[in-house]
Amino acid sequence: MRFVLIETASGRAERASFGQSPALVRDGHPSGTGRALVIFPAGGLGNRLRATSSAHILAEITGRQLFLNWIPDPTCGARWDELFENPFPAFPADMAELQAASSLVVDGPGGQLSQAAVQAMIEAERPTVAVMTGQQLWHPPCADFKDRKSAFYQSLVPVEAVREAVDEYRRRVNVSDMIGVHIRRGDLISDEGANPFDISPTGMFVRECARQLQSGAANGLFLSTDSPRDERALRRAFGPRLHSRPKVSLNRNAVDGIRDALIDWLLLSQTRFVIRSYFSSFSKEACVVRRIRSHVIYRRRPAPWRFVSDFLHRPRWKMAETMAAIGRIARRSFRLDR
Repeated sequence: MRFVLIETASGRAERASFGQSPALVRDGHPSGTGRALVIFPAGGLGNRLRATSSAHILAEITGRQLFLNWIPDPTCGARWDELFENPFPAFPADMAELQAASSLVVDGPGGQLSQAAVQAMIEAERPTVAVMTGQQLWHPPCADFKDRKSAFYQSLVPVEAVREAVDEYRRRVNVSDMIGVHIRRGDLISDEGANPFDISPTGMFVRECARQLQSGAANGLFLSTDSPRDERALRRAFGPRLHSRPKVSLNRNAVDGIRDALIDWLLLSQTRFVIRSYFSSFSKEACVVRRIRSHVIYRRRPAPWRFVSDFLHRPRWKMAETMAAIGRIARRSFRLDR
């Protein structure tokens, strides 16, 4: 067969036309290698970094050349080369073309590959494996996986504008002597529901930050958040002990917004310890860079309250859409009863 496709997320990816010039492709696989792993990272910045780092390690373990098809979309509006200087070749085909050339499609459970699929990649001479996901690709048995992942992150070289912003901030603020705090709101939807303010409440962040400061664990807090409301609450609670960067943009579909997020991610990785939102890959991956510990803010909610809370948290346009659908069903039922 020419291709083995392992697709773990829905949606068509556009043709990649960025990064280092890709190798020539002959008979469906890159010339000179014969074996390739093509990663189409999906989701926001944290998800994409998680998928890319694990793909890099998997390519090394399976003896494949890594191709990075990092395609901007509304969840991450920056190209790879607008964030990092490390060159990765892009495979000159999109996911739909790979699927059309494939005679086998395998879905990884939960966006991840089974160990059997990984072993098949090592043993079989299947030329190209393509994966679209924002998850870690597989649960690795190798003991040094976390060390490899940390080394990969530390090998990344941000573009000059990002490096200068990080260096300038660190000259003014000693984040290495602080506790990092990451409060993710935005469009976060977790396995526990869709209301991040209820799952990881602001009050629990304030109490945990106060506890850590009172214990002498650090001299201050570095806050990374996409929520002005939470920043105001923490600033009221901690005053000058709270530090944060003014954001150029919170728009995830803009290069400036993603660069702002990357700067915060790099600064979070330099803190002593991170207090973070439940289900956010952004801060979880930041902790991997230097293998620092973290504390997840999480409140378990009873099922009835979870339904009400998530329903009320929906955006107004979504609420209107839901109420209109309920109205249509009610009117249809009324007509049938008559």
